[in-house]
Amino acid sequence: MTHTQNHPDTTSVANSCAPISANGPVWAYDNLSLRFTAVPDGPHTYSVTITAHGSFSQVASPTTGECETGAGSVDGSLNYQVSSSTPPDPANLPAQQASGDTSQGTMLNQLFDGHATITGGGHYNYTYNPVDGARYTQSG
Repeated sequence: MTHTQNHPDTTSVANSCAPISANGPVWAYDNLSLRFTAVPDGPHTYSVTITAHGSFSQVASPTTGECETGAGSVDGSLNYQVSSSTPPDPANLPAQQASGDTSQGTMLNQLFDGHATITGGGHYNYTYNPVDGARYTQSG
């Protein structure tokens, strides 16, 4: 388990309310507890699910790009297929990530002591309550 705060949450819709991160236009900043579950599925390969629970602080609409403020809860998960010569070790994950912009891929590499190669997956599903007065879901 690790924690990240002020983690930029991105969308594909441009806005003038926040900077653009390496992953796209920022619409909110998240405060998340992340649990990593790694299940072996072959020699030196793992299915890793990152489960997130926390809150967000909105700076723009993720669907229109208009400047908006708001806050709420966020829950979701992200799944990767990983190849690694070393097994996962939860002790490698710091309790608090050093930077709000530490990606979940970087955290995944921490879990495998710098030896993780993402070979597939990247499937995600996150639900935000409320955004624009209604539930908002990101998935892919």
